[in-house]
Amino acid sequence: MKDKHGFGKPVSECTVEQLEHQITYHDTQVLHGRVGTPNVHVRLAELRREFARRMEETY
Repeated sequence: MKDKHGFGKPVSECTVEQLEHQITYHDTQVLHGRVGTPNVHVRLAELRREFARRMEETY
């Protein structure tokens, strides 16, 4: 399911705002112990790598 926050989209197709939103969302879920599946942690790592790559390109 795709939505305005980019959930369900490939990381490379997300806007910077969507990347930020998803990173914050997943970090909060992990912080509160609600998420522990390996897939979520893999997605979070992908989001962070893509966000860092884009920030390097921008600045």
